[in-house]
Amino acid sequence: MHCLRQSRGGLITGDENNGAIISWNDARNSGTTGIDIYGQRIDSLGNSKWMSDGIGIFIVDSLQLIRDLYNDGNHGALIVSWDYRNGNYDIYVQRIDSSGIKMWDSIGVPICTADSIQQYPAGVSDGRSGAIIAWQDKRNYSANNWDIYAQHIDSSGTVLWDTNGMAICIVPWGQGGSRVTTDMTGGAIIAWSDGRDGSTNKTYAQRVGDEPSGTIETWRREIRRRGGFLQIYPNPFTKLTTISFGVEQSAKSIELKIYDVTGGLVKTLVNESKGLGVYGVYWDGKDNEGNLLPSGIYFCQLSVDEQRLIQKLILLR
Repeated sequence: MHCLRQSRGGLITGDENNGAIISWNDARNSGTTGIDIYGQRIDSLGNSKWMSDGIGIFIVDSLQLIRDLYNDGNHGALIVSWDYRNGNYDIYVQRIDSSGIKMWDSIGVPICTADSIQQYPAGVSDGRSGAIIAWQDKRNYSANNWDIYAQHIDSSGTVLWDTNGMAICIVPWGQGGSRVTTDMTGGAIIAWSDGRDGSTNKTYAQRVGDEPSGTIETWRREIRRRGGFLQIYPNPFTKLTTISFGVEQSAKSIELKIYDVTGGLVKTLVNESKGLGVYGVYWDGKDNEGNLLPSGIYFCQLSVDEQRLIQKLILLR
């Protein structure tokens, strides 16, 4: 087996039949479409099973780089592309069967095409020919901030979580280098390098479950039941806490505010309209003027049109 003008970046996974599926970055069309992604299946004797020199998996007029490859549990494979077709790096995925036939859209299914850059995707099979994929995301960029987002795609190529992914970690000062493994129940555990402490990077992790018991579905049930959702972590906190909130439907007025024990307003975090979804902001324990607040008890209030949710916050200095 050989391949003309192949580039670096090949990955391999078993085909559950003593053979393997291999995929790589390929420059054979560099004069017209840039770097593409090709693949080949070999049997237990090393014989090529697909077209000579491999089949085109992602051939689009731009740069596609293979970032992950794993068995789909049905003798085929899922291939994740770090993709520049929209003039910004996005995340696409394709499923290919044991015969080398593309199972989804011919140019792949978009996992995330949000503003700015999405990069370094990593994923794991969900055990049912779909996948959970996580990546480093710059859509909320400010200062040195990168976040971690994730998406679940099923065997038919339908994304199951929020459009452009569910926020896994959106605290400031940079999250990256995500790795994903199965939780053995259809969900995944996502780990990443995290610089939120501002000194040395540490490793954090989050488990995301399969629907209907997964994190995003739990949030949605809570949103439907109470008209909104409000969660704070960590709490108590010292330097920074993340406040996640959601709304059931498009709201004309969304306010997220911090009050002290006397009922005085100390910080306005959100004051705008938003559509259905789950969102997140962080609070660094400062008031509206940028002053550090003293240790003590505070209250976070989410107002969605006429409904209100309140959670107690404990700030430790």
